[in-house]
Amino acid sequence: MWYVIILALPVRVQETFPLDEAAEAHRRLEAGGLTGKLVLTTT
Repeated sequence: MWYVIILALPVRVQETFPLDEAAEAHRRLEAGGLTGKLVLTTT
């Protein structure tokens, strides 16, 4: 028997970038020092 546990964990978003600025987001990621996630948006 399988049990499914769903947990809602909070995610801290550091910064959002439009998809056309993905290269800049990647540079920020490689630079380090982030305390949250980077999000690419499509709209």
